[in-house]
Order: sequence, then C-alpha cells, then structure tokens
Amino acid sequence: MKRSILGICLSAVFALSFASCDGLTSKGSDASLSALALAGLGSSASVWPPANSSCETDLESSYTTGTYAALCTPASGGDSVHFRVEGLEALSFNGYFYLFKGPSSVPASTATTAGSGNLALVHGRNTGDTNSNTWTKFGADGNYQAGDSSTVFAGSTFGNPGPSELCLDIVRRSGKTPRVIIWVTGENNANCKVKSTLKEANATKVISTWNSETVSLASGTGAYFRFSNTSLLTAKKIVVSNVTATDATECSSSLASITTPQALCEPDAGTGKHYRFNGIQLSGNHVAFCMTKGWSDSSCMTAASAGQFKFTLYSGGPPPPPMSYVDFNTEEVNTTTVPSFKTSTADICYDLTQSSPPRVTVWATGTNGADCGNKSTLTSGNSILNKSDWVDTSTVGTGTSYATISNTTGTTPGTVTVSSESVLP
Repeated sequence: MKRSILGICLSAVFALSFASCDGLTSKGSDASLSALALAGLGSSASVWPPANSSCETDLESSYTTGTYAALCTPASGGDSVHFRVEGLEALSFNGYFYLFKGPSSVPASTATTAGSGNLALVHGRNTGDTNSNTWTKFGADGNYQAGDSSTVFAGSTFGNPGPSELCLDIVRRSGKTPRVIIWVTGENNANCKVKSTLKEANATKVISTWNSETVSLASGTGAYFRFSNTSLLTAKKIVVSNVTATDATECSSSLASITTPQALCEPDAGTGKHYRFNGIQLSGNHVAFCMTKGWSDSSCMTAASAGQFKFTLYSGGPPPPPMSYVDFNTEEVNTTTVPSFKTSTADICYDLTQSSPPRVTVWATGTNGADCGNKSTLTSGNSILNKSDWVDTSTVGTGTSYATISNTTGTTPGTVTVSSESVLP
C-alpha cells in the first residue's frame, strides 16, 4: 500500500471527525524448609530463589553489631541483584539496618555521595515513631531518617513488633539510573519466597526515577550490610541471588484507545528489539495503527526519514483492502500476508535489530505455524516479512518507541510486550 492512498483515506476521516564472607556464616539457600511446607508454601524445591543461584548469610551466629560486612555471593557467581531479609524486627527505637549495593569493597560509612553510583536501603524506627520506615538512597538522592515521598515507605506493623520479611530487586539499567522494586511478605498478596507473587504491579514500592542523580549503578557485583545496634533492630538471615524476581528483559503495558502517540515501556536490560502487539483489532474503515522507534507520528501518515522506522496496520475501506507494511527512511515494504486484524483480534510481533542496516522480521499468530506467544515457533521461514537489505544502511534510533491510533472508532488497542532480546540472532 502506498502512502498516498493512506494519506487520502485518513485525511478524509480526520476531516470528519542481581560463597562466602569472612567472619560470617554462609550457606546455600536450600536449608530445611519444613516449616514453609507446613505453611502451605510447598517443598524446598519450590521456594525461590533456587539454591543454584543463591546463598544465605546467617546473622544470628557470628555477626558483630555495628560493623560493616560483606554479604555472601552465590556459588554460580554473577551480580547480586535480589535480596530477602528474614526475621526483620524493630525491638526498640533508633536501630537501623543498611544494605549497600554498588561499592567494590566494604564501605566505611553509611553515606552515599553524589555521582558515586552507590545505592543504599535503610530500615529502622525513629524515636517516638509508631511506624518502621524503609528508605532508599542513591548518590545524593534520598535522606536517612527523612527521605522523600518518592524513596520511602512506612508500616505500623512491618517488623514492629514481631519479625517480618522484606525482599527487593536492584535492577541495573543500561545507561540509566537503577530501578528498585521492594516487596513485603503479606502485603498486596506478595510472598518473598514465591516468585510468582513478586510482580512490579504488587510491589510495596517501586523507584525508577531519582531526583538529581543521572549516573548508572556502580560496578560492584557484591553487596554489603550493617546493623547499627542489634539490640534495637535485628534480623535472622539475608538470602542473596544473582537472579531478579522480575524479568529485566521484558516489559508490558496496555494501550489506550486514544489518538495521541503513546510512549511504550522500555525493558530495564536495554533497548527494545522485539515487539508483540496482542489483541489488536481495527474494525472501522480507514483506521491506521502505527508503531515508531525514536520518533512519533501523530497521524500515522508522516513520512519516515533517515534512520526512522515505522510499522503500520491499515484497516482499509473498502476500497482499498486491509494492509500491513514497514517503512525505513523512504523505503516502504508490504508484508507477504496481511494479518486478520480487521475482522478479529490479532497477535502480531516483530524483531527490530540494532544492526546497520536493521533486520526487520514480522510474524502473525496463526500464519505459517507462527505463534507470537511461543517464541520457539518463530523462524525466518514462517515470517510474513524478513528484510535487512534496506537502502538506508544506518541503524534505527534508540529513543522512545510510540504507538499511535489514527481513529478510535471500532478500535481495540490490546497490549504491547517489549523485549530487549530479538527472537532471531
């Protein structure tokens, strides 16, 4: 389909309308879990994280109060990115627990300086406070015993009195500040020992934006901790894993039925290279849906320029019939088969690589045995478009991706899932 046809049709419509530690006991995290089984959490095999990707630091046997110490590291190596603190309890006022991520050696201070890329989580109970508080601090952002609305949460029952359990992901993001996702067992149906209950949507706190820091998390792969006074605040153990509870390579969001460009989520692991649009339907006539990378097109009619990519679904009239095609710069290529997105909801996905020039491979669930919900079924042979020989040999921009719907009449926008990993090499 040529842009001139789309322009004429849409113009008319618009007109109308992350082992061992010195001095501390460490072990694999597959210790006896019979109590958990009795509590309905299943056998040790079902408790997350698994032993092959985790370790435990026992705080009750050998920790010296007030000291800075290294946490265990999983035997399989890697970056320590998930932490579970068990038996956390505020016994009185002014006792604090500190968890440090980013430093490459044991810290000597609770301070995290501006631009250092070091992050700290702090939990404690201030004098006279009925709540136990949890603060996060990244570089110069956030303040202990004060914090700000974006980096602190409080709970009158969390570890106050009685032991409680907290867990968190610390997610490295390429070229960005870290994301911190915190859960408390028993809140929002979260259970820190059951991975399936740990979603960003039910987290107690998610911190993605920091007030002034713009640097990435520092390169230290281990982590460190301190209890200011274990007679005031204590815990039983800390479980460390090199695997996050959340998937840093994917993100998903629902699209709204609006005609303004919608910014798509971006995976924490890096720029999007695979996109899946599920449940989309354009039943009205002369309606276009387009996705752009690094730029936005408010009408789905704007011509792409150097390094710009656009994928479009057009519902047709009649005339013309429904169409689907890809633009890269001034070159436009139709898919070999048009997905049935007009008469029913469709599931369409594609790879968009960062090579020069990019490879674009499009699939439609139900066509040639492809299933966008099962990546193992997606091959170059069953795609409806597989092109890398673009005239423009530049790479696609790495900025924000946008989705746009030209007209909301008869439109079901569905959901989008973005992955930092392409299906094909």
